[in-house]
Amino acid sequence: MEGQLRGTVRLLFQPAEEGWGGAKVMIEEGALDGVSAVFGLHVLPFIPTGVVQLRAGPTFAGSDRFNVTIHGVGGHAAAPHTTKDPVLAASMAVVALQPLLSRETDPLQGGVVTVSRFNTGPGASNIIPQSVNLVGTIRAFDPATFVHLRQRVADVFSGTATLYGCDASIEWSPVPYPPLVTSQRATELAMTAAAKVVGPGNAQELPQPFMFAEDFAFLAGRVPAAFAMLGIRNETVGSVHGLHSPQSRTSEVRSQQQDHLSMAEPQAKQEKEPVHLLETSESAELHRKQRGDPEPTSPGKSGLGRHIDVGGVGDFGPVDTERMQQKDERNIEHRVP
Repeated sequence: MEGQLRGTVRLLFQPAEEGWGGAKVMIEEGALDGVSAVFGLHVLPFIPTGVVQLRAGPTFAGSDRFNVTIHGVGGHAAAPHTTKDPVLAASMAVVALQPLLSRETDPLQGGVVTVSRFNTGPGASNIIPQSVNLVGTIRAFDPATFVHLRQRVADVFSGTATLYGCDASIEWSPVPYPPLVTSQRATELAMTAAAKVVGPGNAQELPQPFMFAEDFAFLAGRVPAAFAMLGIRNETVGSVHGLHSPQSRTSEVRSQQQDHLSMAEPQAKQEKEPVHLLETSESAELHRKQRGDPEPTSPGKSGLGRHIDVGGVGDFGPVDTERMQQKDERNIEHRVP
């Protein structure tokens, strides 16, 4: 495959993907400089092993996290009239959030507001607490719906707290995730490539978008993108649980790397520059052992920033190894086997 690629292919590790928007920082640090398209691959345990699904357009929702504290006046449960009960205020606020979806959100656009934690502190059974903490998320595919929900969630917590004599403070995540919208052309290229690897019958259209969030959306917002769902469901090995479950297991797919690189092949063939492959040090070390190459002379560096020839297309040129090492010790240049 290396000899067929005449363009530049960057393999990007996803640092801080879960909630901290690592892709946004990668863009700021130049990860997409000179990039004409980007292709992502995500495993899913409810798609059969060996099946790849893609869709063009909205694929994952935008998401933001809220952290709300409702402050009241605590006291003894025998004398609730002397308190400003934050538990009551918080409970009513959770109920008041529901009409934001059933009465204020276009049912064809969709949205989700979830309160996932309700914490009154250690306390005791006969004590009304001083404050209550709630955390959760909002999700939507449509940017306007997303902005509306964000404002109205804040309104509900503030207004309900005031109604019951309390105060509310709300904090949002520093990096909200935008909706992931994929490109028609990039998706078609990826679908064609996937069909060559897993077979036409196993390369399928993703039937519907998901309310999950993914920081790949930052990359897709800058250049044409495709995002493939790779099935790993395998009841024999127990690969049936959600990815965030402590029981999650992965059904290994030998075609995964080939599938991912094949997606880049049609795009890279249109380029004229040498192939530039970037991968994590963990996978590079595995590939080194598989090839039987000698260990790198500088322990812990694994050849960071070295120049190599790929498929006879020439040297990569200068690499800012100091900057690469500072940003992520795990990113190296390496020949893909």
